[in-house]
Amino acid sequence: MPEDSLRLKLNQLKNKGFFEDLVVLRGIEKESLRVDGSGVISTKDHPESLGSKYTNPEITIDFAESQIELVSPIFDSAKNMIAYLEELHAFVLNNLEEDESLWPLSMPPRVTDTSSIQIGKWPLTNNGKLKELYRVGLANRHGKIMQCVSGIHYNFSIDSKSLKILNPSPSNAYLGLIRNFKRIFWLVLTEFGASQVIDKSYPSNIEMSKLNSSDLYLKDATSLRMSNIGYVSSAQADLNLDYNSLEGFLEILKDGLLRPYADYTQIDNNNQSNKRLQISDSIIQIENELYDSIRPKRSLKKNYRPYELLKNSNVDSSKNEILDKIKKNPSDLDAKMNYSKILLQENNFSECIDVLLEMFKEDREWKEGLAKKQLLSIFEHLGSDDELSKKGRRSLTSLIFV
Repeated sequence: MPEDSLRLKLNQLKNKGFFEDLVVLRGIEKESLRVDGSGVISTKDHPESLGSKYTNPEITIDFAESQIELVSPIFDSAKNMIAYLEELHAFVLNNLEEDESLWPLSMPPRVTDTSSIQIGKWPLTNNGKLKELYRVGLANRHGKIMQCVSGIHYNFSIDSKSLKILNPSPSNAYLGLIRNFKRIFWLVLTEFGASQVIDKSYPSNIEMSKLNSSDLYLKDATSLRMSNIGYVSSAQADLNLDYNSLEGFLEILKDGLLRPYADYTQIDNNNQSNKRLQISDSIIQIENELYDSIRPKRSLKKNYRPYELLKNSNVDSSKNEILDKIKKNPSDLDAKMNYSKILLQENNFSECIDVLLEMFKEDREWKEGLAKKQLLSIFEHLGSDDELSKKGRRSLTSLIFV
């Protein structure tokens, strides 16, 4: 029975001390629209009193200039995280202009003219231009009103020690967690969904009931934000996201980034201006446009795309496992060769050369002199004038003539 299997797994984790030592790292991204005293979306620029939206890591904007996004630091305590978010929220409220406040609901207020919704403005840097073009693309693809649907993103990870008890492979542990979450997502919406009402100006293809003179509601609804009239994309319907393996997920993600979508191609074909209207005509412009109830991601690093970071997470996992093997058996030349290949993928030529020199020193004839062949290949790649190449060649020569 599934219940018996689950109970057995939980008892095994309990006996290993998993729950006693469990550390969950978490953070919140909370979006809210600035509105004026009449409940209309603000047309004013992001307040200077909140700092620069481009450099402030905790108070920035999302799609619209009026859509404030609060970003908490990482906490290992849910209580401390919520307390910090409350302080951040209070700071924003105290520093808005007197006639402005934060709209408390996920679904946007009345919008009579979508042209009044200002797309977020960013500095004229390469990164700033990309951010703005991405949002222009979102507006042309999905409409400004849909992009003003606000929400909360709950980011979390399990610390490495706890994760290792759960599953030796971090990627497999998180993918299993994602699959389980998607199985019970209906329950999450039933218990916590709180967006049953929309303003009658909001575009909807669902027959809804009148709540009052300005609002509509759907009987028994829990989260219109997550419904077909909420934050969704019909273009992504046939991507069929695969969470059974990281490789499978990345393959589909790459397909979404590269495969043109006819309606989006038409946006470019109909473009009469000399300005770009989207980053590309693919199903998703960038990884952030992938809409799902939960998705894997890694902490961003400068000059790396989320796709690349996820792809490299498999390398990180293998790297740790290989280092454990070498630690247990320093003479394991197969493990050291695999480690050198990972270092090569990372362009860490210096450490890779050191590992291969150490292998050559231990056994120069191992696998028909494979360590030497790898070294010579690296030296050729780096070029004869490269300092690492010169130093490595001298070291190899001294080992040969010992």
